[in-house]
Amino acid sequence: MEEGRLDEVHNVHKDMEALALQKLAEMEHAGNLSDYNLTREDFGLSNTTMTLLHSVLTEMQSLLAQINASHLADEQLLLDLAEGFAQCNSDLSSRQLQSQNLSTLVSGASSSHDACRTTEQTLSGQNGTAWLNYLGKGTEALPQDVRNCMQAYLDGYNPQTAEHLQAMIDCAATISSFFGSFEPSMGTLKDTYFSSLHAVNNQSEDCRVEQSTLESHFCEYRQQLTDSCDAIDTCYQNVNQTWLQLLATIAASDSRREASYTAAKKVICYIQLLQSNLTQAAVQACQDLVVDTSGLAVHIPDPAAKQVCDSSPVADFPCEPAWVQSEYLNKSWYKDPPQIAPDTCISCAARTSTTTTTAPQALANLAAFERGTCAIVESANVPSKVWCVGSSVYGAQAGNKVDLGQGRTATALASQASGNHVCALLDNEETKCWGDNRRGPLGLGDDANRGTGWPVTGMGDVLPAVDVGSNRKVVKLMAGHHFTCAILDDQSVKCWGFSDAGQLGFSPNAVSGGYGNNNDEAGDAPDEMGDNLPTVDLAGNPALDGDAGTQSACAIVQHPTDGRQLTCWGRNWEGQLGRGSVIGDTKSAPTYVPIDLGTDLHAVQVSVGYRSACALLNTGAVKCWGVNDFGQLGRGQPSSVTPNVGRQPEDMGDGLPVVDLGTNAGTPRKAIYIAHGAWHVCAILEGGGLKCWGRNHLGGAHPQLFPSQPNIGDFPNEMGDNLPFIDLGVGRTAVKVAAGRDHTCARLDDDTFKCWSGFVNRFYWQSLSDYDL
Repeated sequence: MEEGRLDEVHNVHKDMEALALQKLAEMEHAGNLSDYNLTREDFGLSNTTMTLLHSVLTEMQSLLAQINASHLADEQLLLDLAEGFAQCNSDLSSRQLQSQNLSTLVSGASSSHDACRTTEQTLSGQNGTAWLNYLGKGTEALPQDVRNCMQAYLDGYNPQTAEHLQAMIDCAATISSFFGSFEPSMGTLKDTYFSSLHAVNNQSEDCRVEQSTLESHFCEYRQQLTDSCDAIDTCYQNVNQTWLQLLATIAASDSRREASYTAAKKVICYIQLLQSNLTQAAVQACQDLVVDTSGLAVHIPDPAAKQVCDSSPVADFPCEPAWVQSEYLNKSWYKDPPQIAPDTCISCAARTSTTTTTAPQALANLAAFERGTCAIVESANVPSKVWCVGSSVYGAQAGNKVDLGQGRTATALASQASGNHVCALLDNEETKCWGDNRRGPLGLGDDANRGTGWPVTGMGDVLPAVDVGSNRKVVKLMAGHHFTCAILDDQSVKCWGFSDAGQLGFSPNAVSGGYGNNNDEAGDAPDEMGDNLPTVDLAGNPALDGDAGTQSACAIVQHPTDGRQLTCWGRNWEGQLGRGSVIGDTKSAPTYVPIDLGTDLHAVQVSVGYRSACALLNTGAVKCWGVNDFGQLGRGQPSSVTPNVGRQPEDMGDGLPVVDLGTNAGTPRKAIYIAHGAWHVCAILEGGGLKCWGRNHLGGAHPQLFPSQPNIGDFPNEMGDNLPFIDLGVGRTAVKVAAGRDHTCARLDDDTFKCWSGFVNRFYWQSLSDYDL
């Protein structure tokens, strides 16, 4: 009720008391105190005054009723607000039910992942056994009689008699009998090995999905539970703040109501005696009137206590050491042989901030060549969905809107930072390449460029698909400089194009019996592709991923007993093969030599540049080796101190330092994707932030640091926390990055693009988003 009205009653009380005392004094002066039966006329009160007094009496009675109603209303306010505390708890209960459902999903996903990895371990063991059987059969000693017969043939038979001729026949029969059974036996063992290998690889892919599902569900569970605890804290804090304010207001109202209620009661007392019997005793009784205000005391209910929200189940979460230890490293499939290593963990922060949660092949929608970039843009007004910008000298740009044939769309792209050709996987599982074909990297049996001129020639339906062999298809493309490699569906690797340093994994002009036009190139002449093209010798290990650079290529393989290994082949003058060896190239050296990346470390992604390479490790760290002329190894040392890394044994293994990507709350930052340009490297970190280092010619690596730092990473204090993130725009994060010769493009979380470089000709580096897609 209105405070003014409560305050006014005190004035009325004073007036009534003064009026009663005045009339009492007048009566005493008149000597009428002995008459106790006086009427109002004896008081000298007019009819008008008496009417007014009656009106005031009515008003006071109404006021009393309102004061009672006001106190009851305040009690109701408290009751209603007390319900707010209960509602906070009720909301938490609802949220906790959702959290429990997610917890159940997490438990199921964890069990599913464990079961998947256990099966993978079993299959891996079977594959290891199959390999040993296959290898053992192939290396077992020949029976003595077969060896004797073969040696006799090698020594040269000189039959003189029929017995000699019969001995020859018998030897031939012995040899024929042995190899007649050896060949099908080896065939069976081979089939068993590759069958078990496919089973392991298929299981591994299934487990990768299971792991991602587990981590994703746990992050959702953590977010839900954390939000629930934050919500009840906020809810309770807000309600309690209002509660305390209301209590203070009611306390003040209580005091005012009680005083006003007492004053109103006394007003009524004075009016009643003025209307009937005005005496000293009556006046004194009104003055001394004690009013019972106990009924006006507001009852304060006890609010419900805040329900406990336990967030301890998500105190450890994906990628945190304790969580990884519990979910992965303590499991029998990791601790017991054959060890099954989990895939790279994707943190909750990265899952929240970016969509980069899939395998590198699924991210092959952006590719940079020497002076341009191609992207798959689903919303583009281009039938193939491939849009290219940049130099059109050799045809890599292919007229911007790339025509891959009627009804054909691209699913993945590949190009190389110092190259000028692009390859695409199509929706019909074919492969097409265009651009610079001077050394046969397009794999079309000639050396004619495709995609040049205006209008563009050699594209669309007239652009042939690359022939990689009977019943074979490409699952991963790796474009190098003047050459191309591909991982096939049987997890073998084939390379074609230029092989001056052994980067094809074989020497085309040294193949037994001749090969095509017998030069250092494969794929530039008829009959050099398809089944005639050899596979890279990876010692029988299936390839999982890889990349190609200027004169070298690398592959991540699955060894049956040692797990994932990284191997590189081609040029090694700068140590880019990471072998700890001074060999110049692999033209006459094995293609398969595992790289030592350090204790318990293996590569989950590799990216190759001009004459250096980097690997993203299972820990989220990055290591680089090879030439260091522009700081691209990120070691904070000039080339005069560290010119080449990887040619000495001590350069590699635990002696090879990780790139300092900075810290977050004192913890080293982790990378989730890397891209090596010609002479600079970029890494997307957890959370979607992007850092680049190396040659910064006109700002091609890091525009914010140009011109103050033409190179980044070649001197101390240029890496780590001193290396700022690339400014991608407010709230924007990177989901893919591609680096060219001196430009960089990033695909952002809102599916737009940002590119930067210092090339004067804008079409070399222009943002893909600037075009009408």
